[in-house]
Amino acid sequence: MARPTQQDLFDALEPTPTASPGLVAVPRGRAPLSREQKRFNRLAEQIRDLRAELVRWEVYGTRYNARLAAEVEPAESGMRAAQRRLLLRLEGMLTARARGERLTRFQRDAVRSHVVMLAGEVLSAGPDPEVEALHDAYCEISHAEMERIALEGVLGSVLGDEAVAGNEARDADELMEHAREWIERQAEDQREREAESGRRGRRRAGAGEGGRAGSKRAGARESALGTVREIYRKLVSAIHPDREVDADARTRKTVLMQRANEAYQRDDLMTLLELQIELEQIDAAHLAAAPPERLRHFTTVLSAQVRTLEAELEPMIELFRELADRPFGRLTPEMVDAVLDERLRDVRDVTRAIEADLEQLESPAGRRAVIDAVVAEESEGFDPDHPIALIDALMAFDRRPEPPPRRNRRAGSGKKKRRRKR
Repeated sequence: MARPTQQDLFDALEPTPTASPGLVAVPRGRAPLSREQKRFNRLAEQIRDLRAELVRWEVYGTRYNARLAAEVEPAESGMRAAQRRLLLRLEGMLTARARGERLTRFQRDAVRSHVVMLAGEVLSAGPDPEVEALHDAYCEISHAEMERIALEGVLGSVLGDEAVAGNEARDADELMEHAREWIERQAEDQREREAESGRRGRRRAGAGEGGRAGSKRAGARESALGTVREIYRKLVSAIHPDREVDADARTRKTVLMQRANEAYQRDDLMTLLELQIELEQIDAAHLAAAPPERLRHFTTVLSAQVRTLEAELEPMIELFRELADRPFGRLTPEMVDAVLDERLRDVRDVTRAIEADLEQLESPAGRRAVIDAVVAEESEGFDPDHPIALIDALMAFDRRPEPPPRRNRRAGSGKKKRRRKR
């Protein structure tokens, strides 16, 4: 059957469904594309790529959380359990009074230092009153105060020293409340400044060049959105489900109408154009013949769509950028998976090594080797060739899945930050 003759770019025709809507782009012909046509195609391609990226990261977010639940969390839970057992075993050495089990003063100092470090690692996974009591018993600064000091440093670096200056917080929760109130005051001050600036701008508008330029930009934007409204009305006239008597056709048009409504609410020109192509209201030839003024309207709206999609995408991958230690540049789900894989290997290696150390501590000879290793680490530094993992396990452990530095297979990584779920 012959295809219906197409009318003007946005004239409504009775839609003829097509299984594969064409891409929204101005085709290349014998004559070179104009500057506005090239810009239209470039923006359309950006939008398609950004949409694909959004879908890709949405799908990966589900898979990432599934890996956290099925692999990372069980592995970290097993390592924390091993750390806790090691901590209690070391603390038992500090309180031993039997002949042959008592530690020298020098040994006690070394083991006490390790107990404090290991308690901090266990507590980084969450509250544990018993471990916190042990930490505070052997450390001059309580765990709660250490958390408050650490949080104060983070807030100061992120918000500025003035955000935490003069606070009287007794713990991390009170410090967070102080920071929240400071942020709210700053936001209120900013709103007042913007309101005053707007009032001054309106008083100056109209007579000056700036007022005329602003009015011109606003007019261009309004004209572009008028084009979106025009396309939407033509679509609605063609796909309104109330005009259908056939139940299947009414259902199909109801879905199309919902897509059109959602696109119009978002000023989503690309989707509206795609719907027109899908309904065979326009084709590539109509786009190629569109006058420059109309293409400028299109590109105004498409530019805004690009900015909107970019603003949606960046927060979605921000956490993954932190995990992969890649604040800028290209990032893919495969790169994040590689980070998780390496992190899991590291956690499992540390867990196995701690279990071996715990077993070694049960024999007199093994106990002496462990204590000697602790003392050596305190006085001379870490020996990467030592067969036990005690010193490695007591190093600061980063709970976020990020790639550790290349080091001995028994070593953990050296930062202390909490892993967050999406």
